[in-house]
Parts: sequence; structure tokens; C-alpha cells
Amino acid sequence: MALGAPPSLVAAAQRDALDEIRHTELCFGLARALDGRAASPGPFAEARKARTLSGSGTLAFAQLALDSLVDGALHEGVSARIIARLAKRCELPAVRAILEEIAADEGRHAADGWDVVTWCIAEGGAPVISALRGALGALSPVMNSPLPEGAKGGGWQRYGIHDHALESEEYAKARADLGARIEGPRTLAT
Repeated sequence: MALGAPPSLVAAAQRDALDEIRHTELCFGLARALDGRAASPGPFAEARKARTLSGSGTLAFAQLALDSLVDGALHEGVSARIIARLAKRCELPAVRAILEEIAADEGRHAADGWDVVTWCIAEGGAPVISALRGALGALSPVMNSPLPEGAKGGGWQRYGIHDHALESEEYAKARADLGARIEGPRTLAT
């Protein structure tokens, strides 16, 4: 909103945030159904690190584009890919249904992230594209999320919990796809 984003992008961001709250509720409900223990989210320390955009137009568009590329298009895209694959492997129908719902939402969130990136490119031009290219080159070549010991070898995939091999495979694909999109003729023409 601070940069004058179209109402459709602002509405999509709000819808995506509400989806994330619903995902949390679904997952805590599922955990409660599996182990009988009632738990809820604790403090989210990362929220304290929230930053604001630079006052400069071009720099602000570049910052927003980078955040949307990494947190939106890439991370939400990786999440959608992993969860969709887990849903196909899941042996528990109730868990599978939740995974399918979350995977669809995460895929939409990734698309919304890309929509923000393309809007930032349209508004900020070549400097934003340069920043995106630089960010792609600086991204870690691997993703290695902390996982419970039992999940690391793939033994929990049937319950909807990924392992490092699946995560690495889908991260590499998503990263390559974004690289192709940033370098593609449509991006540069935007």
C-alpha cells in the first residue's frame, strides 16, 4: 500500500495472510487429533524483525520485489510443491485433505508473490530487474530446514512431513524456474 499497489495486489496479500492463520489452525487441530494434546502457537520472534521499505521509490520497489521473490514466489512455491507431493504419498485421508488444501493455497500465494514482483518491475524498471538477478545469484544453492530426527530420512512422509531430499529437489526446481522467469523475455519486456 505504501507504494501505491493496485487494490488487487493488496487484497491478495490480505487473503494470503488470512490463509496462513487458517493453515496454522488446521495444523494445530491435526496435531491435537493425532496426539490428543492441546497446543497453540507461541510468540513469533521473526515478527519483531519486520522492516519497512526505504523512502526512495526505486529502492523501495527493489526491496519489495526481492522480498516477494524470496518469501513469496520462491518459499511459498517450494512449500506448494512439497506439500502437493506429500498429499499424494499420505496414507491418512484426513491429513491428505488438509495437505491438498494447503498446497493449493501455497501455490496461489506463490503466484501472488510473482504478481508483486512483476508489478515492481513495471514500476521500478531496470534497477529492479538488476536487483532480482543479483538476489538469484546470492540465493543459497540448497534449502535445509530444521526437521525432527524421524523425518530426516523420509520416514514421516506418509504422515505429511517432508525430508531433506524432497525439500532439496523441490527447492532446486523452484529456484531454476524463478531464474528462467527473471531472465525470460516477458520479464524484461514488462
